[in-house]
Amino acid sequence: MSRHVTRVTALALGLAGLLAGSSLPAGAGPSDTGLKGAIDTILADPRLDGGAASVVVADASSGDTLYQRDAGDRLMPASNTKIPTSVAAMALLGPEYRFRTEVLSTAGPKGGVLHGDLYVRGTGDPTTLAKDYDALAARVAASGIRRVTGRLVADDTRFDTNRLGRSWAADDESSYYSAQISPLTVAPDTDYDSGTVVVEAAPAGRAGAKPRVSLTPATDYVRVDNRATTVPAGRPGTLTIEREHGTNTITVAGEIPLQGSPAKEWVTVWEPTGYAAAVFTDALAAHGVRIDGPPRLGAPTPAHAKALATHSSMPLKDLMRPFMKLSNNMHAETLTKTIGYETSGRGTWSAGLAAIGTYLKEQGVQTSTVRQVDGSGLSRMNLFPAALNTRAKTGTLTGASGLSGYVTDVGGRRLVYSIVLNNHLASSVKSIEDAIVVTLARSDTAKGAITAVPPSRIRSSEPSADLECSWRKPNPC
Repeated sequence: MSRHVTRVTALALGLAGLLAGSSLPAGAGPSDTGLKGAIDTILADPRLDGGAASVVVADASSGDTLYQRDAGDRLMPASNTKIPTSVAAMALLGPEYRFRTEVLSTAGPKGGVLHGDLYVRGTGDPTTLAKDYDALAARVAASGIRRVTGRLVADDTRFDTNRLGRSWAADDESSYYSAQISPLTVAPDTDYDSGTVVVEAAPAGRAGAKPRVSLTPATDYVRVDNRATTVPAGRPGTLTIEREHGTNTITVAGEIPLQGSPAKEWVTVWEPTGYAAAVFTDALAAHGVRIDGPPRLGAPTPAHAKALATHSSMPLKDLMRPFMKLSNNMHAETLTKTIGYETSGRGTWSAGLAAIGTYLKEQGVQTSTVRQVDGSGLSRMNLFPAALNTRAKTGTLTGASGLSGYVTDVGGRRLVYSIVLNNHLASSVKSIEDAIVVTLARSDTAKGAITAVPPSRIRSSEPSADLECSWRKPNPC
């Protein structure tokens, strides 16, 4: 990475003031008083009564601070945590970094028979689809193998066996944005929600019958317990789709009306390594390759094994789009563990977070003001000052909301901002964040011409902010 890019990254992360110390430098220019009054008025919204607001606005070119409100306070950043994770990943792994999924064996087939085990080894690819495993299976069949006398060994040893992050909410466990992390997994679609299956329930042809339930990808790794009922048209739908803790039993319950729209839910699996092994085993069978023994999970591939087939992911620079646009938590955690592996040989959260912290410190960021315990922000133990979160990103947890990014005002001045709101009781405070950004966009801050936009003019109604907008299906953002 060039020194120029490094300086830009440091500025974007540190807002100059955080780079210098605990206090932020005062900005220069006639805009300060008017801008302060406008933003202070927005933050006086009664929805924030008793809550905490940490806000900073700076000139993106000079680093001069134009506005700050408790910018050094450490608050829960929610998905703004993905900002340092993504920046560190691009720097430490590189934009061309690719994950590889390999199929290997320690010997060649004889008469179509592979005597011994077949290995599938993952390195963390969160984008591997069922069709990618099918392509790998086709190449195994093309190598002449028709039978494996041993077992399919699923090698997920690149990472440790801690599947869920520190202090992740237990009631999120079956939700796709809280999937288990494994270097060998499956994504059901091109949103790349790794470690999940898509469950769709459609009404039956008559009232009283069970709805039709399908899985994507189709797999026997999960079991559907269909307790739901199709009810007459016009009745409200009450369908729920959830996985039972510690199992791969997905329960479909409630009612779905005749002629109603199908219900669709992305549900996590228990043990994604086994999920990948099951999908790959099915793909091998479809291509005429039979495996005699049951899958074996978590064993390493022998060093002398030879690759029969390899699948490479998209480069990291392309993965950044679904990762950040859809705020994909599993991508963030996979990258964190991958950073740990590539920098220290240990695919753990602690190793990855240590490397991210070291990188940020090398860029001049005052990391003593930060507590980062995962890569995505799903943990409520993450604490960041607003002054750190300065690339375009939203974030939401219950009682915590954040918005960070760049905006160009009407005078052409590029501003960088971060807004972190915590401990509010209102269902959503997004219009407060939006009002600050719209005020910045409609003002000429260099000339002091401030056009204040109150939150009441942003949205007439708001959805609950307990779930981040990027995590809703279909994505409305």
